[in-house]
Amino acid sequence: MNIKHSIHQAFWVSACWALAIQPAAQQPAGPPHQQHARPGGIKPAVIFVPGVTGSRLEDPATGEVLWGDATQLLSPKDRGYSTVLPLHPETSSRSRFVPTGILSHMRLLTYTREVYRPLQRALIGAGHQLGDLDHPASDKDLYYFTYDWRRENQQAVEELHQALTHLAQRRGDPRVRLLCQSNAGRICRYVAKYGGSNPAQLLSAHGDQAALTELLGSPEYSIELIVLISNSHGGALRQLHELHKGRKYVPGIGRFMGPETLFALRTLFEDLPFYRDDLFLDKDGVPLKIDLFDPESWRRYQWSIFAPEITDRLNRSNPNQMFGTPNERFEYLSERLAQARQVNRLLISDSPLPAPALCLLQNTTAPSIERALLFHDPRRRRWRLLFEGDRGVPKELKPLLTSPGDGHGTETSQNHLSSQELAAVTTRHKIKGGHFDSITKQQTLDKLLECLAFRSPP
Repeated sequence: MNIKHSIHQAFWVSACWALAIQPAAQQPAGPPHQQHARPGGIKPAVIFVPGVTGSRLEDPATGEVLWGDATQLLSPKDRGYSTVLPLHPETSSRSRFVPTGILSHMRLLTYTREVYRPLQRALIGAGHQLGDLDHPASDKDLYYFTYDWRRENQQAVEELHQALTHLAQRRGDPRVRLLCQSNAGRICRYVAKYGGSNPAQLLSAHGDQAALTELLGSPEYSIELIVLISNSHGGALRQLHELHKGRKYVPGIGRFMGPETLFALRTLFEDLPFYRDDLFLDKDGVPLKIDLFDPESWRRYQWSIFAPEITDRLNRSNPNQMFGTPNERFEYLSERLAQARQVNRLLISDSPLPAPALCLLQNTTAPSIERALLFHDPRRRRWRLLFEGDRGVPKELKPLLTSPGDGHGTETSQNHLSSQELAAVTTRHKIKGGHFDSITKQQTLDKLLECLAFRSPP
């Protein structure tokens, strides 16, 4: 095996599973960009929100890095257990790790792979002044919001809502423009629609416009623009692929993240596809009526942590009971899927709050997982879940398993927005690169800056 070639192959990693090595640093200001200041000279605040694994995690007391070190590409060979936030994190020492910045670029041996550094340079070069979201100032108009991507998106939603409120108070200007990559699209859209409100409370007020309006109140900030970059708004079946099979970063020699490790990554469940019902076919290509958001489906068809080999592994070794008991795993899954249902229902609904202008940056030229084969194998005495590219998929069924997209979300998923949001779309840009690396492409950065030239109504 050519090790250098294998490492090079692995560097398509993105914010969905990006392993950047260096935290963001402020760059010298470049030439001015077309920005729109109020008479007092204050420009709208631009906040970039990264995708899953796009935030560096470390212990602020000791400096220990949980995520963001170059060696984590290859080791430890622990199936990713050292990164896991246990199913019951309240008493776990893993809770001490917090986000400390966005990830800039990754370096291993002689290779360097950009993640968010090109974006940082483009924004600073366009005249934006980088500030600290914890200590905002009126003369700083660029901020990075980071979050612990191991936890539920709802925690990030609440934290972003609080950060935007604090930002508006300190800057004396409520205007906000959000740049949202991958998973961040869900976080930002939710905040624009519902602020930091709890999903269950919102759904309890469903149908009662007065109660819903009272619950939402009047945010102190005003989101006037959201730039959505490589987002699977309707979810992506690729998440089930990862949750069921696990993943490896560097082919052959890299660190493997087991299905049980990804099962503990709470954000992934909200990106499961809900834009279509016929996700599964039998071995003859006939659609199956299976509810992906029913936890019994996962246990019945032995997906992810419920696969016999994973169950046996955890029966032999479950360090500090981080993955709980079989019953606790099922309860955890039930909670994750119920939460995903609630959030998806809210995101595809219109909100009493006015919708901000939307600018979409999308790629629809890469084959993306759309459906999977599911059938019982009597010889193996178990269910088999196969995706395009897996051995055993009949050639004639392969075209049914993928659709055009960005390699993660299909085109249909990328456009699965509420009617209110669709009416607020001002621009759609087709960009090059896949879901994982489009954020590094110059064309994407140019289009993003075009989006930021948007003029809000006076």
